[in-house]
Amino acid sequence: MGLGGFKNSWQRQSKDFGHGQNTNRDQSTKYSCLVFDNRGVGESDKPLARIPKSKDVELTNLKARIFSQAWLDEPDAEGHFPTNGDRFAAQELKKRQDTDGYTRTGFICQAIAAGWHHKSPKQLEELGDKVGRERIQVVHGTLDRMITPLHGDLLFERLGGKEKGVTMVVVEGKSHGLAMEWRRDFTKLIGGFVEKTGVF
Repeated sequence: MGLGGFKNSWQRQSKDFGHGQNTNRDQSTKYSCLVFDNRGVGESDKPLARIPKSKDVELTNLKARIFSQAWLDEPDAEGHFPTNGDRFAAQELKKRQDTDGYTRTGFICQAIAAGWHHKSPKQLEELGDKVGRERIQVVHGTLDRMITPLHGDLLFERLGGKEKGVTMVVVEGKSHGLAMEWRRDFTKLIGGFVEKTGVF
């Protein structure tokens, strides 16, 4: 649509081509319609400028800490962004625009809690006893730079290890964003574990 036009201005075309409203047959199998608000109007973003260079560098560093470079460079599986890295950057920027849900204070509080989080060997043993070690699976990527693989090994060991029924899966070449990087296999892994152990 033209300058200042909202996406709903296309409603006639989307009905005619996408739904077959003014015809006797359904057109949705023949056509698909993509409508969107132009930048700055309607539901689109209204940035005052390009992404600042400092924000771009910050996002690049964040991506490198969470994901493997190989995954970041792969084409976006959903096809909406050039790469997985671009999708993550867009998701991160969208999150940061949510001034109610993502606040500096909230982030700092979460960071402090994570930094001070500690479970003693005794607490981990109690956890294993209460949950049941056969119902615990530790999953870790070998390229995790946020929480190094050593921490996964320690957790596995302190929970009792294989001898006591704990399962550990080490995923070669994956990083901290394992659930995203290894999405389909991760889903199968967790689904299979849940079915096997009856954890519902």
